[in-house]
Amino acid sequence: EKVVGAIKAERTRDKRETRTPYGTAFLDVEITMAFPDRMYMKVESTGANDPKKQVATTIMALQPGAAFVSVNGTVQDLPPQAREEIERALKFSIIATAQHAGDPKYTFEIIGSEKIGGLNTATLEVTAYGYSARWNIDPSSGRVTRISRMTMGFNGALVPTTFEYSDWRTISGVTVPFKIVEAGANSSAIEVKSLE
Repeated sequence: EKVVGAIKAERTRDKRETRTPYGTAFLDVEITMAFPDRMYMKVESTGANDPKKQVATTIMALQPGAAFVSVNGTVQDLPPQAREEIERALKFSIIATAQHAGDPKYTFEIIGSEKIGGLNTATLEVTAYGYSARWNIDPSSGRVTRISRMTMGFNGALVPTTFEYSDWRTISGVTVPFKIVEAGANSSAIEVKSLE
């Protein structure tokens, strides 16, 4: 608990294969999250359907009072819906949520159990800032196997999305997933290459 509570920021580098309505994109992603409300993300994308053809470099940044996106050097304010999605992702990240276990702005309620891939999981509903997410947790290890929540789709509408977590490794005393599969508006296979 003390180790998780002391975390101020997390930086990951990962590779993603993402299927979108426009085709498959191959992404090299670097994300720095400074809890509770700052994020920097750089995405080098290739595709569609051709992992050797570079398409774009996208940078997104969020801090209190300001957010922007830059695509191949063209900068603009981040649209409000995209900003809200990033804020939601920050609030519901595994580390940020664990840091708020005793925060009255977060509520936690065990609402049952669910079998996922042969594993009986405890189902926990997490609510904060008007958002909610459902966590499926392996009772024997305490690891999160799945998070289900609403995310923003391509048309700006919220769509149900699941994040499946596996390949857990311990970094600096904290156990984190190195493989994530997202299914919702996008379908992504994410493999973390490094985490600090």
